[in-house]
Amino acid sequence: MKMGLYNYFLMLVLSYLGLGVGIALTSIAKEEIEPGRRYFVVMQNILLFTAVFTAIYFLGFNWIPWTLLIGFTIFVVTIKKQRIKTFLMYALLGILFWIGSQPHYIFPSSFVLPLIATLIFVIGFPTGSLNIHNKNILKILVNTIHFLVIAAVLYFI
Repeated sequence: MKMGLYNYFLMLVLSYLGLGVGIALTSIAKEEIEPGRRYFVVMQNILLFTAVFTAIYFLGFNWIPWTLLIGFTIFVVTIKKQRIKTFLMYALLGILFWIGSQPHYIFPSSFVLPLIATLIFVIGFPTGSLNIHNKNILKILVNTIHFLVIAAVLYFI
C-alpha cells in the first residue's frame, strides 16, 4: 500500500527545511563557520552514510541495487568540490526518501520514512553551513531543489 500523498509531501518539505535551518544557523554564528568547516564535512559524510545504511538495514539487503547505492555514496563522499557534492548528495537523498516510503514486509514504511526524513533534515544543517560561502541563498536552493523533484516524481511512478 502506497503512503498517503499529503503525508509524503509534508515529510518531504519538512526534511528539506533542514537546509534552511543550516543556513539560518550560519548567519547567526558566522565566526564559527571557518574553524568548524572540517567538522561540518565529517558530520555531513557520517550522516549521509547513516541514512544509506539505515535504509539498507530497515528495508532489506538486495545485492545489486544496494551495492550501486553504496558505491554512489562513496563516490559522493570523496568529491572535494562542495557545490558538486551537494548536488549529487541531494539527488541521492531524494532517492533514499522515496525508498523509505516503500512498504516492506518486515518494517512498515510509516516507521522507516520518518527516520530517513529526520536524517535528511539533520544533514541539511552542515550542508547549509558549508554552502553559505556562496552568499547567495537562492543559488543554494537551486542547487538542491532537485531533491524535491526527484522524490516527487518517484512517488507517482
